[in-house]
Amino acid sequence: MGSIFRGSKPGFKPVAHQTVEIEFEDIDGEFQSYFVEILEAGKRSLTLSAPGNDMSPVVIEPGIPLTVSYFDEAKSLFHSYKGLVKDSRDREFEVEAPSKNNVESEEVPARDDLFRVEVNIPVRFQARRTVHAQMASTHAVTPHSLYLKTNLGIPPETDITVVLEIPNANQIEVDARAIGSEKDPEDPRKHISQVQLEDVTPADRDAILGYAVYFQKRQERAESRGG
Repeated sequence: MGSIFRGSKPGFKPVAHQTVEIEFEDIDGEFQSYFVEILEAGKRSLTLSAPGNDMSPVVIEPGIPLTVSYFDEAKSLFHSYKGLVKDSRDREFEVEAPSKNNVESEEVPARDDLFRVEVNIPVRFQARRTVHAQMASTHAVTPHSLYLKTNLGIPPETDITVVLEIPNANQIEVDARAIGSEKDPEDPRKHISQVQLEDVTPADRDAILGYAVYFQKRQERAESRGG
Protein backbone atom coordinates (compact mmCIF):
# COMPACT_ATOMS: atom_id res chain seq x y z
CA MET A 1 0.00 0.00 0.00
CA GLY A 2 1.54 3.31 -1.03
CA SER A 3 1.72 6.39 1.12
CA ILE A 4 -0.39 9.43 0.30
CA PHE A 5 2.42 11.74 1.40
CA ARG A 6 5.10 13.72 -0.39
CA GLY A 7 8.15 15.31 1.21
CA SER A 8 8.16 18.99 2.14
CA LYS A 9 10.10 21.49 4.33
CA PRO A 10 7.51 23.93 5.74
CA GLY A 11 7.18 25.71 9.08
CA PHE A 12 6.63 23.13 11.75
CA LYS A 13 6.08 24.86 15.10
CA PRO A 14 3.08 23.54 17.07
CA VAL A 15 1.01 25.93 19.19
CA ALA A 16 -0.65 25.90 22.58
CA HIS A 17 -4.06 24.16 22.81
CA GLN A 18 -3.31 22.10 19.71
CA THR A 19 -4.08 18.37 19.83
CA VAL A 20 -1.17 16.06 19.00
CA GLU A 21 -0.62 12.33 18.99
CA ILE A 22 2.11 10.79 21.13
CA GLU A 23 3.41 7.24 20.72
CA PHE A 24 5.85 5.42 22.99
CA GLU A 25 6.95 1.94 24.00
CA ASP A 26 5.57 0.78 27.36
CA ILE A 27 7.31 -1.45 29.93
CA ASP A 28 5.92 -4.55 28.20
CA GLY A 29 7.47 -3.59 24.87
CA GLU A 30 4.12 -2.60 23.33
CA PHE A 31 3.69 0.72 21.53
CA GLN A 32 0.89 2.88 22.92
CA SER A 33 -0.59 6.02 21.35
CA TYR A 34 -2.66 8.81 22.85
CA PHE A 35 -4.08 12.14 21.73
CA VAL A 36 -3.15 14.93 24.14
CA GLU A 37 -3.27 18.73 24.26
CA ILE A 38 -0.34 21.12 24.16
CA LEU A 39 -0.62 23.25 27.30
CA GLU A 40 2.43 25.41 26.57
CA ALA A 41 4.61 25.64 23.47
CA GLY A 42 8.10 26.96 24.15
CA LYS A 43 11.20 27.17 21.98
CA ARG A 44 12.93 24.25 23.69
CA SER A 45 10.08 22.22 25.13
CA LEU A 46 6.37 21.47 24.94
CA THR A 47 4.20 21.00 28.00
CA LEU A 48 1.55 18.37 27.24
CA SER A 49 -1.48 17.19 29.16
CA ALA A 50 -0.96 13.72 30.60
CA PRO A 51 -3.06 10.96 28.98
CA GLY A 52 -5.60 8.99 30.96
CA ASN A 53 -7.68 10.49 33.78
CA ASP A 54 -7.62 10.88 37.55
CA MET A 55 -9.02 7.37 38.03
CA SER A 56 -6.69 5.76 35.49
CA PRO A 57 -3.64 7.97 34.93
CA VAL A 58 -0.92 7.15 32.42
CA VAL A 59 2.51 7.90 33.85
CA ILE A 60 5.02 9.35 31.40
CA GLU A 61 8.47 9.01 32.98
CA PRO A 62 11.38 11.40 32.23
CA GLY A 63 13.80 9.99 29.69
CA ILE A 64 11.17 8.12 27.68
CA PRO A 65 11.48 8.72 23.91
CA LEU A 66 8.23 9.79 22.23
CA THR A 67 7.07 10.22 18.67
CA VAL A 68 4.95 13.38 18.49
CA SER A 69 2.71 13.89 15.43
CA TYR A 70 0.42 16.75 14.45
CA PHE A 71 -1.10 18.69 11.55
CA ASP A 72 -0.42 22.30 10.69
CA GLU A 73 -3.25 24.80 11.08
CA ALA A 74 -4.42 24.36 7.47
CA LYS A 75 -4.29 20.54 7.79
CA SER A 76 -2.27 20.43 4.59
CA LEU A 77 0.97 19.35 6.29
CA PHE A 78 1.70 16.48 8.67
CA HIS A 79 4.64 16.76 11.05
CA SER A 80 6.30 14.18 13.29
CA TYR A 81 9.46 14.03 15.35
CA LYS A 82 11.09 12.06 18.15
CA GLY A 83 11.85 13.75 21.46
CA LEU A 84 12.70 12.80 25.03
CA VAL A 85 10.44 13.44 28.01
CA LYS A 86 12.25 16.06 30.13
CA ASP A 87 9.98 16.25 33.17
CA SER A 88 6.77 14.72 34.47
CA ARG A 89 4.30 16.23 36.93
CA ASP A 90 0.84 15.35 38.23
CA ARG A 91 -1.32 15.77 35.13
CA GLU A 92 1.19 17.11 32.62
CA PHE A 93 4.65 16.38 31.27
CA GLU A 94 7.35 18.17 29.32
CA VAL A 95 8.93 16.92 26.10
CA GLU A 96 11.62 18.32 23.83
CA ALA A 97 10.26 20.69 21.18
CA PRO A 98 10.70 19.90 17.47
CA SER A 99 13.61 21.41 15.58
CA LYS A 100 14.43 21.71 11.90
CA ASN A 101 16.96 18.92 12.39
CA ASN A 102 14.58 16.26 13.73
CA VAL A 103 11.11 17.04 12.39
CA GLU A 104 9.73 15.28 9.33
CA SER A 105 7.18 17.39 7.45
CA GLU A 106 5.03 15.97 4.70
CA GLU A 107 2.33 17.35 2.45
CA VAL A 108 -1.14 15.86 2.78
CA PRO A 109 -3.54 15.90 -0.19
CA ALA A 110 -6.43 18.34 0.10
CA ARG A 111 -9.53 16.91 1.76
CA ASP A 112 -11.59 17.15 -1.41
CA ASP A 113 -13.51 14.52 -3.39
CA LEU A 114 -10.22 12.90 -4.50
CA PHE A 115 -8.95 12.37 -0.95
CA ARG A 116 -8.64 8.66 -0.14
CA VAL A 117 -6.66 6.80 2.51
CA GLU A 118 -6.37 3.02 2.40
CA VAL A 119 -6.12 2.05 6.04
CA ASN A 120 -7.23 -0.76 8.32
CA ILE A 121 -9.18 0.92 11.17
CA PRO A 122 -11.29 -1.35 13.42
CA VAL A 123 -14.98 -0.43 13.33
CA ARG A 124 -18.24 -1.64 14.79
CA PHE A 125 -21.40 -1.37 12.70
CA GLN A 126 -25.05 -2.17 13.21
CA ALA A 127 -28.08 -2.05 10.93
CA ARG A 128 -30.63 0.29 12.48
CA ARG A 129 -33.38 -2.34 12.61
CA THR A 130 -31.25 -4.98 14.31
CA VAL A 131 -29.94 -5.39 17.84
CA HIS A 132 -26.65 -7.08 17.00
CA ALA A 133 -23.48 -5.15 16.21
CA GLN A 134 -20.77 -6.60 13.97
CA MET A 135 -17.04 -6.01 13.87
CA ALA A 136 -15.21 -5.06 10.70
CA SER A 137 -12.35 -2.86 9.54
CA THR A 138 -12.02 -0.14 6.98
CA HIS A 139 -10.47 -0.83 3.59
CA ALA A 140 -10.44 2.86 2.65
CA VAL A 141 -11.67 6.20 3.95
CA THR A 142 -12.89 9.08 1.77
CA PRO A 143 -14.70 12.34 2.62
CA HIS A 144 -18.09 10.88 1.71
CA SER A 145 -17.81 7.11 2.17
CA LEU A 146 -16.22 4.36 4.20
CA TYR A 147 -15.23 1.13 2.48
CA LEU A 148 -15.62 -1.67 5.03
CA LYS A 149 -14.13 -5.16 4.98
CA THR A 150 -17.06 -7.35 6.04
CA ASN A 151 -17.72 -11.09 6.20
CA LEU A 152 -20.89 -10.66 4.13
CA GLY A 153 -21.84 -7.90 1.74
CA ILE A 154 -24.11 -5.24 3.23
CA PRO A 155 -27.32 -5.07 1.15
CA PRO A 156 -27.73 -1.77 -0.74
CA GLU A 157 -29.89 0.89 0.94
CA THR A 158 -29.31 -0.63 4.38
CA ASP A 159 -29.18 2.11 7.00
CA ILE A 160 -26.40 1.47 9.51
CA THR A 161 -24.55 3.11 12.36
CA VAL A 162 -20.76 2.90 12.21
CA VAL A 163 -18.48 3.41 15.21
CA LEU A 164 -14.76 3.93 14.64
CA GLU A 165 -12.88 2.28 17.50
CA ILE A 166 -10.15 4.73 18.50
CA PRO A 167 -7.96 3.46 21.36
CA ASN A 168 -7.42 5.92 24.22
CA ALA A 169 -9.67 8.56 22.63
CA ASN A 170 -13.32 9.36 22.05
CA GLN A 171 -14.96 7.04 19.53
CA ILE A 172 -16.55 8.51 16.40
CA GLU A 173 -20.12 7.39 15.64
CA VAL A 174 -21.78 8.21 12.30
CA ASP A 175 -24.86 7.21 10.33
CA ALA A 176 -24.40 5.73 6.87
CA ARG A 177 -26.26 3.98 4.06
CA ALA A 178 -24.91 1.00 2.15
CA ILE A 179 -24.28 1.62 -1.55
CA GLY A 180 -23.03 -1.79 -2.68
CA SER A 181 -20.40 -4.45 -2.11
CA GLU A 182 -17.98 -6.67 -3.99
CA LYS A 183 -15.66 -9.54 -3.22
CA ASP A 184 -12.34 -8.50 -1.73
CA PRO A 185 -9.81 -9.33 -4.48
CA GLU A 186 -7.13 -10.00 -1.84
CA ASP A 187 -9.32 -12.19 0.40
CA PRO A 188 -12.24 -14.02 -1.27
CA ARG A 189 -13.71 -14.78 2.16
CA LYS A 190 -14.38 -11.08 2.67
CA HIS A 191 -16.45 -8.39 0.98
CA ILE A 192 -15.69 -4.70 0.56
CA SER A 193 -18.88 -2.78 1.26
CA GLN A 194 -19.19 0.91 0.45
CA VAL A 195 -21.27 2.87 2.94
CA GLN A 196 -22.07 6.51 2.31
CA LEU A 197 -21.89 8.90 5.24
CA GLU A 198 -25.20 10.63 5.99
CA ASP A 199 -25.83 13.84 7.94
CA VAL A 200 -22.27 13.80 9.23
CA THR A 201 -21.15 17.03 10.87
CA PRO A 202 -18.13 18.86 9.46
CA ALA A 203 -16.33 18.23 12.76
CA ASP A 204 -16.96 14.48 12.62
CA ARG A 205 -15.95 14.29 8.95
CA ASP A 206 -12.76 16.18 9.73
CA ALA A 207 -12.06 13.89 12.69
CA ILE A 208 -12.52 10.76 10.54
CA LEU A 209 -10.19 11.98 7.79
CA GLY A 210 -7.61 13.22 10.27
CA TYR A 211 -7.63 9.97 12.22
CA ALA A 212 -7.21 7.98 9.00
CA VAL A 213 -3.97 9.87 8.35
CA TYR A 214 -2.75 9.40 11.93
CA PHE A 215 -3.56 5.69 11.74
CA GLN A 216 -1.79 5.25 8.41
CA LYS A 217 1.38 6.91 9.70
CA ARG A 218 1.22 4.79 12.86
CA GLN A 219 1.02 1.66 10.69
CA GLU A 220 4.00 2.81 8.64
CA ARG A 221 6.06 3.30 11.80
CA ALA A 222 5.12 -0.19 12.99
CA GLU A 223 6.14 -1.65 9.62
CA SER A 224 9.48 0.17 9.77
CA ARG A 225 10.07 -1.41 13.19
CA GLY A 226 9.19 -4.81 11.77
CA GLY A 227 5.95 -4.99 13.77
